[in-house]
Amino acid sequence: MSQINFVVFDLDDTLMPEENYVRSGFAAVADFLAPVTTTSAPVIVDALTSFQTETPGRTFDRILQFLQVDRFTPQELVTVYREHKPRIDFYADVMPTISALRQVGVRIGIVTDGYAVAQRSKLNALGASELVDDIVVTDEYGPDFWKPDPRSFEMLARNANSDIAQMAYVGDNPAKDFAVASTLPLTTVRIMRDGVHGHRSYLNDLREQIRISALTDIPQVLSLLPYSEGRKV
Repeated sequence: MSQINFVVFDLDDTLMPEENYVRSGFAAVADFLAPVTTTSAPVIVDALTSFQTETPGRTFDRILQFLQVDRFTPQELVTVYREHKPRIDFYADVMPTISALRQVGVRIGIVTDGYAVAQRSKLNALGASELVDDIVVTDEYGPDFWKPDPRSFEMLARNANSDIAQMAYVGDNPAKDFAVASTLPLTTVRIMRDGVHGHRSYLNDLREQIRISALTDIPQVLSLLPYSEGRKV
C-alpha cells in the first residue's frame, strides 16, 4: 500500500445515519400535510414510517390515500421531502477522525450519490464544506457519475494534484462502494455500522481491502499516525 495522503468518505450511513435524514424528511412532509387534515403531524410521521417499511416506493401515494387528501400529488410530497432543511448530525466518530487526519496533514474529501438537491441539503446542514477539502455530489454531473464510476475520484485527485494510489475510500455499501477499486488503484475501507447493509451483496463480488468497526480506526489501519516509540501525535 502506498502512503495514504487523501481519505475520501461516502456520506450516507458512513458519516451520518441515513435513517435520521429520512425521519427529518418525514417530519417536514407531516408539517406540510397536517394543516389540511384533521391528523396531527406525529401521527402522519408514524404512518409514513409504516408505509415506507411496508411498501417502499409508494410511501407518499399511500399517505395521501390514508389522509384522503387530493389537493397534492405524490411528486409534490417528494419535492417537499428532498428540498427540506434536514435536522441531522454526524455519527459520533466523525469529528474525532477528521481531527486525527488533520493532525497528520491528510487531505479529506467526500463523494456522495443521491439526488443532488437532497445531498447538498445534507452537506449544508452538517457544515461539511467547512470540514473537508473537496466534495463531489455525483448527481450534479449526471446519473452516469454515480458510484462505482471512477470519475469522481479522478476529479478529486486531479483537483488536489494527488496520486490515486495514495487515496483511500471509506464507504459502507457493498452494492456500489468498493467496485471502483477494479478500475482505480485506491485503497477501499468498509465501515460496519450496526444494521446498515449487513446482508447486501457485493457488486461483481469486489470486496473492501480493509474492514473497520469505527471511523476512529482509520489512522491506525492506514498507518497514518506515528505510533513508533519516541514519537507523539
